[in-house]
Amino acid sequence: MKTSLIILFVVLMPFLVLAQNTEYYIRQAEAYQREAEYYSKQAEAYKRDADYYNKQAEEYLRDADYYARKGDTSKSRVRQDWAKEAINKARYREDRAKEASDKASVRLQWAVEALRKAR
Repeated sequence: MKTSLIILFVVLMPFLVLAQNTEYYIRQAEAYQREAEYYSKQAEAYKRDADYYNKQAEEYLRDADYYARKGDTSKSRVRQDWAKEAINKARYREDRAKEASDKASVRLQWAVEALRKAR
């Protein structure tokens, strides 16, 4: 009786370990997927901000052109400076969006790898 229980335990042990490993990798894949969603949303927010700053820069340049035609070079220069600042802010947000998008992509690859290990 005792030996049969030991043999049964030895036979079933690899399956128990395998089930635990499978569960671990599935949980890991789910965590990576949540992180990917987070970074995707972050990238979308940065893209929206970049679009906002690009539109703002366009408005400033239109205003600068208007004031240049009116002969008010001082206001025109100020609007051009504001446009440059808005463009720099937009570029910064675009860079952050690309970084967040890349992080999301990497997390999805990690999730796929974890699911592959779970099988």
